[in-house]
Amino acid sequence: MGAMFALEGGVLNERLFGDRPREFSPRVEQMRAGSAVPDPATWIDLQRDRQRVARDYAEAFCEVDAIVAPVAPFPA
Repeated sequence: MGAMFALEGGVLNERLFGDRPREFSPRVEQMRAGSAVPDPATWIDLQRDRQRVARDYAEAFCEVDAIVAPVAPFPA
């Protein structure tokens, strides 16, 4: 799923920042550089992963009302 987040984040960043990356921090440019469009086979795999995760969440919410989990792999 990390690859999907990177790809979608890159698309959003491009829309937000366009040709103005110098107006933002160097970290923004690093994020943009790391969000290349994957090859078609990888794209298909990412879409399958997305469907699997959506199905898993739908099944989980049949049994529970909320899922409590960390939102980042590091402390706030």
